Amino acid sequence: MKLIANMMVYNDYPFLCHCIASLLQFCDKVVVMDNGSTDGGRDTLIALATPPATSFHPLETRVELILNQQTAIPNYSDLRNKMLKYADPGDWILKWDPDELPSIGMIDSLRTLLENDEDRHTGWTVPIFHLAHSRDTALQIEYGWGHLRLFRYEAGVQWNGDIHEQIHIGDPWGGINPYNPQGIGIAHFTYYAEKRLRRKGEAYAKIPNSSFTCAEDLTCRLTWPTNPLPDSIQFRATDEWLEAVRNAD
Repeated sequence: MKLIANMMVYNDYPFLCHCIASLLQFCDKVVVMDNGSTDGGRDTLIALATPPATSFHPLETRVELILNQQTAIPNYSDLRNKMLKYADPGDWILKWDPDELPSIGMIDSLRTLLENDEDRHTGWTVPIFHLAHSRDTALQIEYGWGHLRLFRYEAGVQWNGDIHEQIHIGDPWGGINPYNPQGIGIAHFTYYAEKRLRRKGEAYAKIPNSSFTCAEDLTCRLTWPTNPLPDSIQFRATDEWLEAVRNAD
């Protein structure tokens, strides 16, 4: 079984090294599409995607990099479909964003869950915990239900929709409960980094039919109720890294 993480980035330098290092603990490969970053992140990705020059035998890198240029109104499905070309039929694809970290339980248990399932499911929803005001509180919203984040790649599978893109695959899906004993989940830091959240809201407001008309349509979520992060959902991040993320431009 091969598990490949697919991730698009644009000026996400504060997240890159920590995010990719976490993914490589349980994924076979990380495919990254950089859409014209100008914050130094592109140079970091080029270095990560280059095998060590001192190797006696050439080493295959586990980071595949696609260099793109940002367009005024990107079509995210078209971009994600380009990344699918780096997978073979039967591979498992994990959709990922740079401002996310896998839980410790996800690192330790996700591959075992897929192997034990023996391909009875074609895709899985994974609970997402949107970290807000502290490392221990998450916004009281859908926890990722209905959003397919993990799927088996086959011919004809593709992403659809200009924004909040969705994958179209067959049935059946499997859903991992937010309070699962394995502690499988995604910690998402968009709402934790408030400066970046506002910039993201401004970008979404420029995309036709996105349902966003101004940055406040996104940033208002910071006033929504929160829940304590479940005890089973833990992630590895130092206080110094969290502080850098919170203050990132």
